[in-house]
Amino acid sequence: LPELPYTPGSDATGYIDALGPDLPSQDSGLAIGERVFVTGRNSGAYADYIVVESMYVFKLHKDSRFFKAPL
Repeated sequence: LPELPYTPGSDATGYIDALGPDLPSQDSGLAIGERVFVTGRNSGAYADYIVVESMYVFKLHKDSRFFKAPL
């Protein structure tokens, strides 16, 4: 069993709320407010906010729906 407290979820979709100080948006291609898909996490994706490394963040196509992207 996982150690408590535990937040489940390995994939997520959402908007970028902030970028870390070591990741300027011009270098990563990511921007605040951008629609993204996040994968590769062991847990925590069901939280309201998550912090992830940029290598697990992918831009969503403008026509992609949030609920279908993780499928």
